[in-house]
Amino acid sequence: MKKLAGLFSTTPTGLQTYEIYYATSAILPKIADLLLEKFGFEMVNFLDGIDVYYLDCARPDCELSIAWDIWLGLHIFSFSEPPGWEVNLHKIGEFLDTQLENLIEFMDQDLLARELEEKE
Repeated sequence: MKKLAGLFSTTPTGLQTYEIYYATSAILPKIADLLLEKFGFEMVNFLDGIDVYYLDCARPDCELSIAWDIWLGLHIFSFSEPPGWEVNLHKIGEFLDTQLENLIEFMDQDLLARELEEKE
């Protein structure tokens, strides 16, 4: 398993993102739980695609999308207008950086469970 690392990035359209490369789809619900609990977001929409998942979350000052796909791993981006969204995204990213070890353990357990299911 590759080591998880969070990275702040800017898309070609200028959107600020926080990304966790090499993350599996298994951590998307775990990340969502952390953001709902720690930052007071509410889930407003979920899209389950073939190779992509999007979970939209909102609170009065900020709207986020937590997404996972087979190309980028996990990424979080905001649809809110400045000034609040960038500060919120950085606070979220900094918090998630402190949780990466726990997320790696969760991913490892999920991968092990999948391997056992395949063998049965």
